[in-house]
Amino acid sequence: MIARTHERIDLAGDVGAARLRVFGGAFPEDMGRDDAIAQVASCLTAVADHAAERGVTICLETHDAWCVPAHVAAVLQRVDHPAVGANWDVMHPVRSGLATVAESFETLRPWIRHLHVHDGKTGTSEFVPMGTGAYDHRTAVRLLTETAFDGFLSGEWINWEPHDVHLPRELATLKQYEAIS
Repeated sequence: MIARTHERIDLAGDVGAARLRVFGGAFPEDMGRDDAIAQVASCLTAVADHAAERGVTICLETHDAWCVPAHVAAVLQRVDHPAVGANWDVMHPVRSGLATVAESFETLRPWIRHLHVHDGKTGTSEFVPMGTGAYDHRTAVRLLTETAFDGFLSGEWINWEPHDVHLPRELATLKQYEAIS
């Protein structure tokens, strides 16, 4: 995976993509959380200098076995490299009941380099229009705006409506959030 990540770093650098999302994934049942944190931190450390050389920031997403913001923060504290940060997916910590939007932000604040947005219904993976679901992106945008966030924001809507239907609507909602922040 480290070799593949180096390849993806090169590709991102070649096309000018400043952020590269990575997942911590699952870890074996017989591995404790502290060992998993150490392993993911070791892997990210192994690619950090290369990412910096290519002008790419590796962003560990709050996803999979890494929905608890404190676990992601523990990894990023160990790595302690400017080319490694967090991809804060607002939905997953809240959906999992592991942290509120405000708690996630406070924990990840020093490392947030990318915000990942999509709204949905509680307890399902069903997407709904931004602002009508269970996930408070308005607060996330406000908190980032207050800190002069200069990272990136992206939406992910897999197998949902056609992009020409939802993308203009989602962008308008996010711009509204930004305007009132």
